[in-house]
Amino acid sequence: MSDFLQSLTEYTASLEQRLSALESALSVLQTQWTMAQTKEKEQEAIIASLAAKNSMLQSCISAQEERIAALEKAFADGEWVEIPEEIPAEAVEEPIAEEPIVEEPIVEEPIAEEPIVDEPIVEDSIVEEPIAEEPVADEEKVVAEETVAPKANLYGKPVDDIKQAIALGDRFLFQRELFRQNVELMQRTFADINALHSFNEAIAYLDRHFDWDKESNTYALFLTALHRRFS
Repeated sequence: MSDFLQSLTEYTASLEQRLSALESALSVLQTQWTMAQTKEKEQEAIIASLAAKNSMLQSCISAQEERIAALEKAFADGEWVEIPEEIPAEAVEEPIAEEPIVEEPIVEEPIAEEPIVDEPIVEDSIVEEPIAEEPVADEEKVVAEETVAPKANLYGKPVDDIKQAIALGDRFLFQRELFRQNVELMQRTFADINALHSFNEAIAYLDRHFDWDKESNTYALFLTALHRRFS
C-alpha cells in the first residue's frame, strides 16, 4: 500500500510540473498575442494618418489646379484677378532636421618660398601720342540726346498698350509691390500711361503720383515695359 501511495505522489508531482510548464507557455503566448495586437493598432493608426495626409494633398492639388485654370482663363480674356492664396501650411510636411556637420580642421602645409631674383629694370622709352580732341557738341543737341528714350531693340518689340509688355507673373508682382494690391489703381495708371506721348512724360507722371524705390528690381522691370511702350 505504501508503494502505491509513493507512486501516486510521484505521478501527482509530475503532473504539477507539467501543469506549471503549460502555464508558463500560456503566459508567453498571451504576452506575444498582446504585443501583436498593439503593433496592429499602431500600424492601423499609421495607415489612417497617411490616408488623411494623402486626402489633404489631393484636395490641395485639386484647388491649385482650379486656381491655375482660372488664372489662365482670366489672362486669355484680358481680365485682372486677385493673387491666389498659398497652399495651406497643414499640407506641407515639416522639414527633416539635418544633423550638424562637424568640419574637420584644415591643416595648412607650409609653402616653400622661392628665392626672389632681382631682375634688371629696363626703362622703355615712352612715346606720347597726341590726344585727339573730341568736337564739343552743342548744349541743345546734348539735352535732346539725353531725353530720347532707349532704342526698342534693347527691350523688345514695341507695343501700343503697356499691358501687352507685361507678363502674367509680372502683373502680380507689380500689383503686390508697386500698387499695394490695388488693382483699380494699377489699371488706371496703365490707362493714363497709354495716353501719354513720351517716355519722359511717363517718368514724370510716375514721380508725381508714386514714391517707389528706384533701386529695386521690380521698378527696373516696370521701366523695361515702359520702354517698350514708348520705343
